[in-house]
Amino acid sequence: MAEESQERPARAERFPGWNTDYDLMELVGIIKPFQTRDLASEEGSTDRFDSSEGSLLAGKKVVISSVQTAHQASHLPEAGSEDRYVQTMAAFTGSRRRNPVILNWLMAIMGALVFMALVFWLMMKTSDYTAINTFGGAGSNEIHLLVEPGEALPDFTGHLLVEGVHEWNDSVSTEDLIGKNTVMLVWGSWNAELLSWSQALNYQRLVDFDSSNTQFLGLNLDKSREDALAMLNEDIAGWPHIFNYSEYQKSTDHPMQLLGIEQSPLILLIDSTGHLRAQGLRPEEVVEAYRTLFE
Repeated sequence: MAEESQERPARAERFPGWNTDYDLMELVGIIKPFQTRDLASEEGSTDRFDSSEGSLLAGKKVVISSVQTAHQASHLPEAGSEDRYVQTMAAFTGSRRRNPVILNWLMAIMGALVFMALVFWLMMKTSDYTAINTFGGAGSNEIHLLVEPGEALPDFTGHLLVEGVHEWNDSVSTEDLIGKNTVMLVWGSWNAELLSWSQALNYQRLVDFDSSNTQFLGLNLDKSREDALAMLNEDIAGWPHIFNYSEYQKSTDHPMQLLGIEQSPLILLIDSTGHLRAQGLRPEEVVEAYRTLFE
């Protein structure tokens, strides 16, 4: 009975004489936690394992030798040399050839891309808009606004002269200007040039800006809504116009005061981010300024 118990059934095993259900798993569990990778040898083909402590290699060889002693039938390679030890480790731990250098390069490239994206985002958040391209019209030297060309417009909300007929319904704010370039005409009922300016701008709106990302907006400076409506000719009646004075606002909150406007008529160009890009324009300068700044 003792002899029968020592016999093992013939099976196609990689290492005859090993009980793969127990010995292999036990060996792998012992060795796995101590493995560290090293770069390929100068021959370029052999995977090697090394340790930061010289005694660790000797300890692992003792493990192999002990298992071989318990299983004399094993055909494991000798653990007497580093190369043989490496083959033994590879056989039982399933080690495959890997190329950590390529992986390290890929991770370095990904890290660099993430870093560049972060730097670009920070630059966009802290951009100095005073350095962006601006355009000065013929009358720009006579204008002294509270907002310099290149600066963002202050936050304001103005009620429309004609309510309920435009996309903004009854009021427009600085946020409503974001997303499109804006041609703003500042005017009053007393302006002798209003008719000629409105005709020229309306022609440009229909011909030169019909398919562009541009909107036209008026800013009326009258204190009387009736006076403003009486001067709203058909050329500019199709645009929305902010009525600067309203019973809903304090005088200091009016767009005219916030922008520092002291004269009219006046044409301003505002970009799609809400920054003033041109001032003091005459109607014949609008198309040139727009193309210079935005095309």
